[in-house]
Amino acid sequence: MKRCIPTEAEELSDAVVLAVHEPMSFLRVESVSAKSSIVGEDALFDHVVKSNRPTPIIGESGYGKSHVIRWLDLQLKKKKRDDWHIVRIPKNASLKETLTTLLDGLEGEKFKSVSDRIKDVGERLNTIDVADLLVLAVRRQLRVEYTEAKERIEILRDSRKKPSEKEERRLKIIRMHASEEDLCSLLSEPAFNAQLVAENQCFHNLAKRISTGSR
Repeated sequence: MKRCIPTEAEELSDAVVLAVHEPMSFLRVESVSAKSSIVGEDALFDHVVKSNRPTPIIGESGYGKSHVIRWLDLQLKKKKRDDWHIVRIPKNASLKETLTTLLDGLEGEKFKSVSDRIKDVGERLNTIDVADLLVLAVRRQLRVEYTEAKERIEILRDSRKKPSEKEERRLKIIRMHASEEDLCSLLSEPAFNAQLVAENQCFHNLAKRISTGSR
């Protein structure tokens, strides 16, 4: 069966993706208020078209995230406008491949110059350096999450509103672990850092995937 119709959405042809597609529903969650609602795939498409910000699609393994991306890609191409530049980045693409794909089809000296620089940087990309930058990025994001959680708690306190059970649990975890004295401090420790970026460890493996496309 797998030889006839692959089970991975990434491997399917456009025709098969459309043939097996069934209308889907999504749980939409507002980033600030945490207000949630059930919407259809048309609402998702309209949001992607109208929004100038990234639209994360999250879910457990096997829930169909890759299929949704394939479906969105096909719908966008079907209704393409002249001011759109539609690019679907394959899974496991390296950083260099991602940036090159984004520039594919864009003409002009400016884009050519950027493309040449990407190729040059990609050839000099060092996995260890990328791993170090990933640790730094995580540390910075923890600070952002901690600050936003504090602000959200103050808003809830002032408005005397009770957060949902899910939001309350999330805010509690962030307050417990994301402060400067906790995970941020730990990620700043050279000895601990060295373990994270060592070969075959989590950040090293992720950096290798980003820089070379390795699985």
